[in-house]
Amino acid sequence: MGLDVLRSAIYMELVLYWISSVKKRILYSAVRKYLLMIGYLLIFWLFIRTIKYLFLGNMDFLKSLCWYGFYIPMLFIPLFALYLAVCLGQPEHYRLPKYLYSLVFPAVVLCLLVLTNHIHQCVFRFENGVPSSDGNYYYGWGYKMILAWLSMEVLIFFVLLFIKSHVPGRKKRIWLPMIPLGVGILYVGLYLSGISFLRTYAGDLTVMMILVILAICEGCIKSGLIPSNTGYEELFEATTIGAQILNQNKEVCFASGNAKQISENVLEEAKNRPIDLGEEQLLLAPVRGGAVVWCEDVTDIRCVLKQLEANAEQLESSRSLLQAEVDLKKKQSKLDEQMQFCNKITEYTKDQIDQIKYWLEDSKNEQQKWENLKKICVLAAYVKRMSNLILLCEESDFLPAKELEYCLRESVENLKVCKIAVSLSGKCEGVLKKQDLIALYETYEKLMEQILGDVDAVLLHLQSANRQAVLKLNIAGNTRCLSHVRDIAVAGNIQIRKRIQNEECQVQLYAGKEIGKNERNDM
Repeated sequence: MGLDVLRSAIYMELVLYWISSVKKRILYSAVRKYLLMIGYLLIFWLFIRTIKYLFLGNMDFLKSLCWYGFYIPMLFIPLFALYLAVCLGQPEHYRLPKYLYSLVFPAVVLCLLVLTNHIHQCVFRFENGVPSSDGNYYYGWGYKMILAWLSMEVLIFFVLLFIKSHVPGRKKRIWLPMIPLGVGILYVGLYLSGISFLRTYAGDLTVMMILVILAICEGCIKSGLIPSNTGYEELFEATTIGAQILNQNKEVCFASGNAKQISENVLEEAKNRPIDLGEEQLLLAPVRGGAVVWCEDVTDIRCVLKQLEANAEQLESSRSLLQAEVDLKKKQSKLDEQMQFCNKITEYTKDQIDQIKYWLEDSKNEQQKWENLKKICVLAAYVKRMSNLILLCEESDFLPAKELEYCLRESVENLKVCKIAVSLSGKCEGVLKKQDLIALYETYEKLMEQILGDVDAVLLHLQSANRQAVLKLNIAGNTRCLSHVRDIAVAGNIQIRKRIQNEECQVQLYAGKEIGKNERNDM
């Protein structure tokens, strides 16, 4: 028993040594993680194998449980090997696609199928139906499923390993891990066939499979199919770069074939800045346990720098010209925008501006001049407020209804100059479409221009809500001038309702609202 324990300890020490070497040799974290998981599963396999054969004695149920536990590493080692092959050639922080994690589910199901074999005997079937770890048994359909699943995973692993490898001569290198795989398959085939000689002298299937798995993994690393951190000393000696690796005492540990001898004073100075050696530049960088020193040929770099300086001057000149062109286009764009505003303002206020010009020229006497100036004040207020509305409309499709109230109030104040008794009241809430607001104000202005000089008083009531507005006007005076009031409505935007009684006229202007049939009887 002591020799058996020693033998198991040697196997475990061998696997632990391999795990330690993997930590040092494999730099890519994802590949290293799955190799270490394979190693830990091998340790677990050896542990429960040792427990089963050396320490459980006649405890048949526990021995059977350890035996079934062999299939935990047998099912998960190929799965981790497949994940390892998928990670090859990927970026450092690569994570497996989520759908690949679904492969864990069949492995868990098959594992549970083995661990519960005493209940259903689908994996191992015993003579007389009595489960026993040491009795005769034969394989059921569950074992065939496990064998098929493992074979598929191993096949996919080697296919991916071959496809993803970028090592030159990979067709020749793939045979190194294939040799132990072939030996393992041959051994399992002979073992399952029941050859007594094999079972007598080499019947430890568990240890044999562990050694085969270790040999396959190590063969993949040695052949370069799994990248490892080895062979750098030969590579360093063969490089064309003149470099040296020094220890903490500034002693040369490794040197390339064309490395130069460098004094300690120069090395000390190189710690602070690159040293110019003419056509070359000496550089030093600290590394763990020492420093690396190398020379770089800077002739081409200096030629490129000169060319870049010349190109930079040329580009700066071109940039100045382009900047001037951009500034000019910005100014032109700003002028075009201003002209567009001016044209739009002129479009809405053309009639009023023409009328202002006419009244300025039609001043035959002092009395006529003052009368015309009063009318001009009314038109000028409209031109001012309409210009402001057009500018506001460029920022949004909706304007506060209060803007319409501000416009009407200024226009009302200028009507008072014409000795018309005028008053404005109402309640403005919410917003109005810019088209409705402008059309309502424009219609109001045309109405005022039509009655200017013929009426004595005007009462205005403005009300707006829910994107609709109603302007009611009570006009006192000569109402004959309102006989064609419907003609002043802006097409399609404003609707007018009118009612004339004696010397008074009521006019209602609607914006954003359809007038019902009962309201059209006087239109």
